[in-house]
Amino acid sequence: MYKIDAKIQKTEHTETRGVVLIYFTSTNGDLKLELPEKINYFKDKDDVSIRFVNDGQHETDDKLFTTGYVYSNVINDQDTRIIHISIGGLNFKLELTDKAEIPILKNGTQLYIGFK
Repeated sequence: MYKIDAKIQKTEHTETRGVVLIYFTSTNGDLKLELPEKINYFKDKDDVSIRFVNDGQHETDDKLFTTGYVYSNVINDQDTRIIHISIGGLNFKLELTDKAEIPILKNGTQLYIGFK
C-alpha cells in the first residue's frame, strides 16, 4: 500500500456533461481527478487520504473505492513524475516530484484506489 495525503484546492465542471475535475495538492505534488459529478463526495478544502493498493480490500471509512489502470508513468524534463491512471475511462493524473517513488504505479498495472 502507498498513501498520499492531499487537500482539495478546487472542483470545476468539464466540457463533458456530468463530469467534474478535482484538483488536489500534496507535499509530493499535484493531482487531478476526473469524476462523475454524481459520485463526487468531496468538497473544496477537504483533506483527503488517497491509498493505492494491489488487493481489493477497502477500508470501511472510504468515501470512494475504485479500480484503476496505470497507462503512463514517465519523468519529464522538469524532473516531475507524471502518472496517468484510467478509472473507468476517466483520467487520474498525478504530477509528483521525482523523489516520490511509488512502486505499485508501474505501466500496465491494475490497482485499487481508496479515497477517504
